[in-house]
Amino acid sequence: MGRVSINNKGGLILDLKLGVVLFILITSVMLTACTDSASRNNKSDTETLLEETGSLSICSGDEVLGEVTLAQIKELESYKRSMVIHSSGEGDTSHAFRGARLSDVLSLVAPTLVDDYYSINAIGVDDYLSEITMEEVRMENNVYVMYEDNGEPILTKDGSEQGMRLVILDDTFGMRFTKYLVIIELNAEPIKTE
Repeated sequence: MGRVSINNKGGLILDLKLGVVLFILITSVMLTACTDSASRNNKSDTETLLEETGSLSICSGDEVLGEVTLAQIKELESYKRSMVIHSSGEGDTSHAFRGARLSDVLSLVAPTLVDDYYSINAIGVDDYLSEITMEEVRMENNVYVMYEDNGEPILTKDGSEQGMRLVILDDTFGMRFTKYLVIIELNAEPIKTE
């Protein structure tokens, strides 16, 4: 192994092997600290958007067109919709949701969004994504941003009362419902699947 000795002037003398090992160790610690700090301070736009803050980001490509807060959504005309969701994992569950039509929420950002785009991707904080056509969104009684379920506020993933859930009444199995809703991504054309 390497050796350390003290020279006659009181300084340390390291042999070459030990010096190289220490250099590598110190460099890797410094690089790790810088990388961790950079990743904490410079989150990507998607990571920043994937936080439940009581607002819904409306995006097209890499551009955020607007943010709609839960308070703004609650000011829109409110609808109460009751339904039974048939789930293989949870069985049949009864729900009395309250919320606003997604078309009304989108119009807070720009009144023509439902006509200018082909579909939306509803994205939750857990990265769950479901595609809904604008034809479905334009239907009078179908796609909603809900903020209450059975008279209680819908909770965020961490348990606070600022949660939102995208609900599609025509989907009685709830396969395209999006819990922990944080982003509505607008698509100019259908998503291509391979």
